[in-house]
Amino acid sequence: MASILTLKDKCRKCYTCVRSCPVKAIKGETSHTEIIHERCIGCGTCVNNCPQKAKIFNDKIAAMERLLTSGQLVVAVLGGDFPAFFHNASPGQLVAGLKELGCAEVHEGAYGVELVAVEYASAIETAGIPLISSHCPAIVDLIERHYPKLINNLIEVVSPMVAMGRFLKGVLGAEVKVAYISSCNGAKLEIESEEVRGAIDIVLTWRELSSLFKSRSIDIATLAESSFDGIEPYLGRLFPITEGSFRVLPIVTDLLDGKIVTATGEVNVMEIISDLAQGRITPQIADIRFCYNGCIGGPGMSQELTSFFKRNLVISHFRSAVPYATASHYLEMKITPHLARSFANRFVKLNTPKSADITKILNSTSKYTQKDELNCSACGYKTCREYSVAVHQGLANLEMCLPYNLQQLEEDRGRLIQKYELAKRELNREYGDEFIIGTDRKTREVLDLIKQVGPTPTTVLIRGESGTGKELIARAIHRYSKKK
Repeated sequence: MASILTLKDKCRKCYTCVRSCPVKAIKGETSHTEIIHERCIGCGTCVNNCPQKAKIFNDKIAAMERLLTSGQLVVAVLGGDFPAFFHNASPGQLVAGLKELGCAEVHEGAYGVELVAVEYASAIETAGIPLISSHCPAIVDLIERHYPKLINNLIEVVSPMVAMGRFLKGVLGAEVKVAYISSCNGAKLEIESEEVRGAIDIVLTWRELSSLFKSRSIDIATLAESSFDGIEPYLGRLFPITEGSFRVLPIVTDLLDGKIVTATGEVNVMEIISDLAQGRITPQIADIRFCYNGCIGGPGMSQELTSFFKRNLVISHFRSAVPYATASHYLEMKITPHLARSFANRFVKLNTPKSADITKILNSTSKYTQKDELNCSACGYKTCREYSVAVHQGLANLEMCLPYNLQQLEEDRGRLIQKYELAKRELNREYGDEFIIGTDRKTREVLDLIKQVGPTPTTVLIRGESGTGKELIARAIHRYSKKK
């Protein structure tokens, strides 16, 4: 399933998406750029960076509408970052809005974090190799698709989202439909993975849920509060913020021992993954999330609020009293869902070019010396050689090189000017005197005289009364002159 789509008519091939994509999962086509879904990790960076809004998330609003009107039991699970999006309404009002949409129950996904905490403790205690947290879908996809040598380092525990899905279906039955809502676009890819398929039926972002409310004319800020139906979480509510996982997962940090590595954000994550793959660092566990500032920085989150304000909203929710009326079946049935999972090698090997191949591609874009390699990154790649590798692998094409295109345009302009001047001269020689109309003997004598004196350096005196055509004669002589 494609989690990100391209609106071809909006794309202007500025290659901002290529530059911003951390795994270069975008290639240039004739009229637009296209997502390479086998390489995409669903991080949403291209969507947030596209100035033309040509990259969009695969909208699930219509699918959710069908689910809500199908007559099936639909349970909504809210990702722990919901206070940072619906900050103008209380949690109880958000629950009321979801139930007005048709959801039978509403749960906090933070309980899923507390479900996997015990499994993390066991994995950390028995590990003999550096571990990588597996709660971020983009991180899991990054490793499965681009760093398969680190697959064995992933903690073999499902994400909190999947844990919630398995828990709910264990209590309510496999036929119940579970809708998970958060800021994470990568979760849309995660639920399609064979290893966890069936736990969650549909994933929406907060923006999609907001659009759903608007389509039904539901203003949640005006609704009376309703209660959550599940088991109330505690520390799991801090999970969406940076280092919040340390409060709920059994990870004890010490700045000096170097056993714990933690980071959020693309640049930091890519550095840690690279260091782990090269064996430059060997921590006990690397707790990493692809979005800056944790889940509150997800692509489905509002960009209008600062990260600090969103962090405070999550902490405020943690400290506040939230309306709960836990359904009896969750108290009566002590369900312990299966929380283990495996990971698959989804790496697609690309052809590695030889030195001669790179040189050939560089030469085809008029780069013959190192000085010619401007490394301007206009194509989306850091260096001209990295771009040449991408061309060889089918990820890029020659039209993406801006300096080469400008050079071609300048050369084409020069050739067109030359052709224009040659054509103009030939036309002037052939038809230059046609604006002097006349077939009589006197007129033909004048025209013959013009052709004789035009190419010579002779000074010509043109006499005649005003209006008899002296200027026309002068122009005709000038056209035949060699001094242009």
